[in-house]
Amino acid sequence: MGQSIAAVFIAGGWHVQIVEPCGGDMTQRIVDCAARRGGATAPVTVLPALDAVDWAGVGIVVECVPEDLALKRAVFADLVRLAP
Repeated sequence: MGQSIAAVFIAGGWHVQIVEPCGGDMTQRIVDCAARRGGATAPVTVLPALDAVDWAGVGIVVECVPEDLALKRAVFADLVRLAP
């Protein structure tokens, strides 16, 4: 689901930073999906952790982690600490 959400934003011209702590480069798959939507593609960066995000220009955060309450609480605690 997160990859599709990222593709919509990229097709709309947004620079997207994706945090994927489990590894794996999904950049090309997301860019291809965005291109199929017919929009201009914007940059996408895949990062290993929230601490690696360039928070200076962040305008929106979309959380797409699995439905695990402890994981979601940990992610939101990090977002409270890091996001502007």
